[in-house]
Parts: sequence; structure tokens; C-alpha cells
Amino acid sequence: IDLNYELAESGLIKINDQYETTAKDIYAAGDCTSPARGLSVVTASGTMAAVMMNRAMISEDFWLITGLRTI
Repeated sequence: IDLNYELAESGLIKINDQYETTAKDIYAAGDCTSPARGLSVVTASGTMAAVMMNRAMISEDFWLITGLRTI
């Protein structure tokens, strides 16, 4: 499966501050996005990516119900 996300010059997956890749609705975290390979670092980035995914889903649900954008 080709997800069409971009790689940084380092060869790691390029993400923004919300852990979104350049591919629509695809998030990434951990070893594939950072040269830091420590367990605590990749666990924390995975947690943050999950938080950002949840935030996006909640925001979308809120918009569907109210018509108001939160982000």
C-alpha cells in the first residue's frame, strides 16, 4: 500500500506539530519520525499522536453536530 507521505531529508517520515503526515488522515510517531530511539521518547510521541488523532475526531464530531469549527 502506498500512502503517499513525504520523507524528510533524513529519511524519516515528515510530520507537522499535530503528528500528521503529508498524506490525508495519516499520523505517524516514534522511530519512523525521529532520530531519538529511546523507549520513553517513542512512547511519548505515540501518546501525543493518539491525543492529536482524538482531538481531530472530537473536533470533526463537534463540527458535524453544531456546524462550528473548533480548530
